[in-house]
Order: sequence, then structure tokens, then C-alpha cells
Amino acid sequence: MRRLAVPSVLLLVCALVGCAPLEFEPSSPTAPAVSPKEQTELERKRGEAVEGQRWADQLMEAYWLRDDSSVQLWMPGTAERQIVSWGASKPGELELSVNGSEPTTDRDLKYFALRLLEEFGDPSLKSVTVTVLGTEVSVVARTEELDTSQA
Repeated sequence: MRRLAVPSVLLLVCALVGCAPLEFEPSSPTAPAVSPKEQTELERKRGEAVEGQRWADQLMEAYWLRDDSSVQLWMPGTAERQIVSWGASKPGELELSVNGSEPTTDRDLKYFALRLLEEFGDPSLKSVTVTVLGTEVSVVARTEELDTSQA
């Protein structure tokens, strides 16, 4: 009889322990990933980027480019380019990614970016950054350069 009592007691103890609620000690609160000041700055930059993208979409739509992402831009004196994507980190600073059919130099791309500034002719456009996909070639053309290059 004693042989049966030990396993029965063990089963009873295991059943009671299994029913007992588990309690955890409260841990100390963790610090936020960023400080409130940094959070405010991140939210400002995010809002600026969203506003910039809307601005870029409106600019591209206004010039009949938005609905045809495979639009070919050709201007005398530049290689043929295909706009792959566009955006803006903030309004006034258009950023384009293009494919190039020919080898690209910084000078050729700068001329292309300046010509885009002329073609758009939008007073809200302050700069155009053009990057050729698959290369390290990227240039920025600003409206001030356009004014001095025409003088």
C-alpha cells in the first residue's frame, strides 16, 4: 500500500503546483529608444519627407511624367535617360533616379540636371539631384547655377 501512496502523493502535489498562478516580479521600466527631443526631430523630418514626396508627385504630374514611369527624356546635348523613380526629402529639392543608355560623366549629368531645371521652370523647384542607377554618379543642380550659366 505504501508503494501506491508515494506516487499518488506526487501526482497530487504536481496537480496542485500546476494550478498555482505564476507571479512575475515587475521589472524596472526600460528607457525609450529615443529621447523626447530626438522623437520631435524625427517626427519633423518624417513630416517634411512626406510633404516633399507629395510635392514631387504634384510636380511630376503637372509635367505629364507621373503616369508614365518609363518616360524617355531626351534633350539636345544629353544622353537619353529614363526616369525610374522620383521623390524629395523636402519640397523644392527634386530627386530623380534614371537609367542611362550611354556611359555617364558627372559633366553630362550636371548638364542634364540643369536642363531639367529649365524644362520644369517651376518657381518652387530649388534643386534637382539626378542619380544614375547602378553607378556612383550623382549630381545636384541648383537654381542659382542655372541663373549664372545663362548669363
